[in-house]
Amino acid sequence: MTMLDNRQKYILKLLIHNSPQIFTSSDLALLTNVSTRTIKNDIAVINKFIEKYDLVIKSQPGKGNWIDSLIGIDSDLERYLNTSLDSDEILDYQIIQELIKERSYISVEEIADRFFLSSSSALRSIDKLTSELNKFGLKIIKKPRYGIKIIGEEQDKRLMLVRIQMLTQFGKEVEDLETENSLFDNVKSIILGFIDKFNLPTTSESIKNLITYVSISVERLLAGNDIEFPSGDIDEITKNIDMSYGRYLSDKIENQFNVTFDDSELAFLNINLLANNLVVMDNEESNSSNDIYLTYIYKWVNKLDYTFNTNFKENRSFMHFLTQHIKPMLIRMKYKIEVTNPWLDELKSYQKLAFEMAIFLVSEIMNDFQYPVTENEIAFLAIHIGAGLEKDKKQNSFDTIIITDVDSATISLLRSRLEYEFPNINITRMMTGEASLEFEFTNELIITTSRFNNVTSNTVLVSPILTEQDLKKINLKLTSKRYQLSDFIKQDIFFCSMEFSNKAEAINFMGNKLQEYNYVDNNFATSLMDREEYSTTAIGNLIAIPHALSGNVYEEAIGVIILKEPIWWDTNFVQLIFTIALNKKNSEILTNIYEQILSIGDKTEILKEIIQTKTYDEFLKIILEL
Repeated sequence: MTMLDNRQKYILKLLIHNSPQIFTSSDLALLTNVSTRTIKNDIAVINKFIEKYDLVIKSQPGKGNWIDSLIGIDSDLERYLNTSLDSDEILDYQIIQELIKERSYISVEEIADRFFLSSSSALRSIDKLTSELNKFGLKIIKKPRYGIKIIGEEQDKRLMLVRIQMLTQFGKEVEDLETENSLFDNVKSIILGFIDKFNLPTTSESIKNLITYVSISVERLLAGNDIEFPSGDIDEITKNIDMSYGRYLSDKIENQFNVTFDDSELAFLNINLLANNLVVMDNEESNSSNDIYLTYIYKWVNKLDYTFNTNFKENRSFMHFLTQHIKPMLIRMKYKIEVTNPWLDELKSYQKLAFEMAIFLVSEIMNDFQYPVTENEIAFLAIHIGAGLEKDKKQNSFDTIIITDVDSATISLLRSRLEYEFPNINITRMMTGEASLEFEFTNELIITTSRFNNVTSNTVLVSPILTEQDLKKINLKLTSKRYQLSDFIKQDIFFCSMEFSNKAEAINFMGNKLQEYNYVDNNFATSLMDREEYSTTAIGNLIAIPHALSGNVYEEAIGVIILKEPIWWDTNFVQLIFTIALNKKNSEILTNIYEQILSIGDKTEILKEIIQTKTYDEFLKIILEL
């Protein structure tokens, strides 16, 4: 079966998600940094791939490429598009999987033969994943005349095997998971029966994680590979986790497969149950370890509140659910157990502020616990933070006064329509035109159905029935109260037609300029690169938004770099860079700015105009017209 490479996946996702929007071949070439000829070849390959899903990319000379309006897409296709691996990367992981399963040295030639590769190609695949193996505490040993071998603790080998399995089957539902033997099906039956018996709260991802882990554990035990845990770790786990669920499950597995779960195996099984939120930590008041967790969590949230001017620590619901999440998260981080967040890309794109606050929270956690953390963990924290921010949204609403002399029924209709069309307005008062003459207005939005003398700059005159024109006027007034991207673009930190070979050069250049012109301190400039270690700041559509985790902002500003040619930035090509130096304490500013930058990426023609600008004035004119 033909597989799509990552560029072709990106094109298909872009056309599906923006259906029926038309993209010219030049648009697609700009966004992927290839020629229009390559785009036309890609469209042909994609169409061949998607014909089995009853989809087609339509192309018309002089018009462009598009997919007709969609109600939904095939679930198999959606899952395929959501995996970040191409066929070459899947092969790399399969080679590593084979090496882990080998108990002794194996020659590179033999590995190459198994996958119909040359020895040099096999070695390249292995070398590409060396750093990832190191993150799991595993090392590749190459010994002349003996061959190659992966060494490390058994639990680390299992977790790497779980990661490989989850990556290569990303997005599949439990019933669709592929297996080459009956062992997996038997494990799946035991796990589903176990979950049903105890009526455990689960997600599709947690079930898949557990089935995959137990299947790999059984295979490893049958091959004579046992986990050996230090007795101190076993004692800590036994003290803090309800072990009864793990004992029940291990009994079922032992009876089915004739394997033995000793104390170490049982401990690690329970760690996996906890990490997937299928069991809870011991909640006794006397358990001092819980007090330690709570002390840390309140410290981290206090720092989050101070930095972003939020008040999460007073939100009891938020603190309860965050605590319930962080406890198993720390276990996952300690033992390098990975979970998949199916909404990672969406959270990074559409919950930018929540995601940035989650990164800040993780940085505080890592100051106290030096455990590795993944983007998926950050994304789960972003969900909790996003929910907390939504509850506080009323604090960012626009106080509104309605002035009208119409009858009560029409007033009721007017108010209902306003609240429906503009959820972010907070109607604080309704008054007659006469009463308004004596009223002292401050900064409220005033919506009136009749002319009166006490007019402010925030007044909008409307019909009691609210016409489309009225709605546009109100929306314009609300928009004008937002913070504008153009307010923070400064000429001395605007650079176009620049040439850099990588993101580090671009980030360091702008960090130095921001410091040189006294917008930020040295800590801020240094922290720009530190932030990149947690998650890429490339947001797609040729745009990146680097920003710092720490440091002081003396004057709020946004530095702009327009590159002569795109550069590769972790996961995407980037040609337009907004370096954000804003005060984190004003979440409204951050939200407004993120939204406006994201909107540039959604407008291909505007993006092309910006990239072609040669002066600050040209750039600013385009930004002002957004």
